Amino acid sequence: MRRSMKWLLSGCLLFLLFGAGVAVLTWRFVSSNKDAWLSRGTEALAEGERAGRDLDERACVDAAIARLKEDGSFGTGLGARLWLSGCLNTSRQADGFCDKVPPSTEIMKTIEWSASACLRYGLGNNSGCTGLMQETQKHCAEAGVASSP
Repeated sequence: MRRSMKWLLSGCLLFLLFGAGVAVLTWRFVSSNKDAWLSRGTEALAEGERAGRDLDERACVDAAIARLKEDGSFGTGLGARLWLSGCLNTSRQADGFCDKVPPSTEIMKTIEWSASACLRYGLGNNSGCTGLMQETQKHCAEAGVASSP
């Protein structure tokens, strides 16, 4: 066997071992944290439901945006999205809230609407904000009041 072939096979084996190590570490990390993550998610949803009883839809979105602005991390974005879901589920309807929200089947309109909304909130290209807009879109679709094409 040529020397270059040995180096190639050694490199492939090393890559596979590294990948297996990363997979094991990831599995252990997720396994050890999943209960805490689920608990925090359930708590955020319940907290949003409690808050939504006193708010309308617009106030729910504004409060979720404020949470996201405190800390733009992935975990905060996910928590804010769960909070918003709970809040919108129990909030009062706001006149015209869903009027300009496109259905999720309208991909380009969804991208434009979401980007525009996030810019208005000063969050530009923030993925957490995009998640909040997706939650808003889902709420409007479930309420049957999302705008039609």
